Amino acid sequence: MTFLNPVLTKTVVIGAALSLLSCHERTSRPILSLAFKINYNVQPLENPDDYQKLLKALDGFLRTKNQSSTDNPFWLQSDFEKYHRPYEPIMFVENNDKVGDSNFFKPTLLNIVGTNKEDELILKLAFMGQDSTGLSDLRAIYNIVAVRKDNDYKFKSIFERNLSSWNIKTIGTITYVYKDTLNIDLAEKMDSFSKDFAKKFNVDPIPLTYYKCKDPVDLFRLKGFDYTPTMYIDTTGGRGEPWHNALFAANNSEWYPREIVGFYLVRVFGSDVNFIIREGYQTYLGGTAGRSLDEVLKTTSAFYQAHPERDVLKDLVESYRIHGNLYLAYPLGGLVFRITDERLGFEGINRLFRIGRGDDGFSKAVDSVLGVGDEELSSFLRKEVTKY
Repeated sequence: MTFLNPVLTKTVVIGAALSLLSCHERTSRPILSLAFKINYNVQPLENPDDYQKLLKALDGFLRTKNQSSTDNPFWLQSDFEKYHRPYEPIMFVENNDKVGDSNFFKPTLLNIVGTNKEDELILKLAFMGQDSTGLSDLRAIYNIVAVRKDNDYKFKSIFERNLSSWNIKTIGTITYVYKDTLNIDLAEKMDSFSKDFAKKFNVDPIPLTYYKCKDPVDLFRLKGFDYTPTMYIDTTGGRGEPWHNALFAANNSEWYPREIVGFYLVRVFGSDVNFIIREGYQTYLGGTAGRSLDEVLKTTSAFYQAHPERDVLKDLVESYRIHGNLYLAYPLGGLVFRITDERLGFEGINRLFRIGRGDDGFSKAVDSVLGVGDEELSSFLRKEVTKY
C-alpha cells in the first residue's frame, strides 16, 4: 500500500476543479457530475467539441466498465475480438475489501498524451482513495488509448502499442512474443511438455501465445500499468489467461511449465476447481517461481518448525504467505498431490480434481481421497511437511 502526501491530494482536487472551470470557459458548456476528476495539469484538446466528446466517452466507459468484461459501448469491438477481455486488469479496481467500500479508489484523469497517430491519444488514469487519516492511497495508474472514430471517441487497450517493437516466433504449438532473445532449446522443451501433458489428459495440444517478460514490472507495463502494488511484490511469476490462450511469463524464460498446466486444467476440469487444488497440482508438476516442490517444501517445513503455535490449515485456507511471497497453497497443495500420486496414482489425482470444487473443495477432496477429515487435516499437513 502506497501513501501519498496529503498536500498533493488537495492540489489534485483543486486542480481538477480549475480544469473543469477552464473547460467551461473554453466551451461555454460545463461538464457536470463526471465519474472522474481531472488533474490540474491536463491540457484540454485544441478543439473544444472534441474535448467534450472525449470526456463524455471516458465518463461513459468508467460508469459501465464493471458491467461486463467482454462488451462495452465505449470500447472498440475489434479489441474484444482480439483479446476478449481487453480492460480486464481494471475491472472492479475501485473496490477496497479492507474497508468494505466498492467505490473507494476513485478515478482521476492524470494526463492526455499525444501519439504519432493523428486520431489516437493516450489517457493516463489514476485510481486513488483517502484512508481514515486523510492520506491518499494509490491503487493503480493505468493507460488506455482513445481513438477518434466516426466523429466520436472510443477506447482500446494500449497492449498492442506496447508490443509494437517486440519479436514473434512460433515453436510448435506455442507462439513466443519477446523483446530481445529467444532460447530455442527451452522453447522446444516447453512445446514438448505441452504436447505430452495433452496426451496425459487425452486432449489436443492447446495453441498458446507466450509473452516472455523480464519480470513483473515488465509484464504490468506491457499490459498498461505505470503503477500497481503487485508489480513490485514479487521478482518473478506469471499469469495465464485461458479466455484467449495467452500466457504472460514474468520469469525472463521460455520455460514455465506450471502455467502451461493451468490451461489444461481449465480445459479438462473447468474453472471452478478449488484454488489450493489447482495451484497445488501446478506446483507438483512444475514448481513455482523457479523453485522445485522439494525446495518450497523445505522452506515451509522450516517455517512451521519455527512456529509450532500456528494452525497450518487456517494459514492455508486464508492464503497466508510465508517470507512475503510464497502462498502456502503452492507447497502444501503440491504435497497433497505427491502423497496422492504415491498412494493412488493418476486415478487419485483425477478424484482430487473431480471432488475439489468450490471454497471447501480442498478439505472435501482430501477427506474423500486420502481419508483425512477436517479435524485431523491441520496436524496431518504439519506432520507431512516437517518430513522435509
